[in-house]
Amino acid sequence: MEVNPDELVKLAAQSQSAAQVLSSQWAEAQLSLAVAHDSLGDSPAAGALADTYDTATAAADQVVKSLSQVLMNGVQALEQAAYDAREADDKATEAFLSVRDSGADDGKSSGKGHGNGHGKGGH
Repeated sequence: MEVNPDELVKLAAQSQSAAQVLSSQWAEAQLSLAVAHDSLGDSPAAGALADTYDTATAAADQVVKSLSQVLMNGVQALEQAAYDAREADDKATEAFLSVRDSGADDGKSSGKGHGNGHGKGGH
């Protein structure tokens, strides 16, 4: 499986932006929800409705906060995955270069040291 660290970083940034937009828009929505709550009136039925409204609003608040937190946890995981992928790529490159360079040092990969320098017929 090929992992592109740059794409992981982009996805992390998009997730962070989504979390911020979600939180911001919910904060704005809560302002209008508070105004709607005041307009329910004073009757006993309105009181029950207001209680239900408060419960639903509190539940929605918890859902939005949880979603935002999940997105932010994803951001951290994606950033860590990008770091790990870059580190793995660096180690693999290092190992490849080490093997390649050690092969060149012992003459095996350069073609030196093979044959005796004489033609087919010998001396």
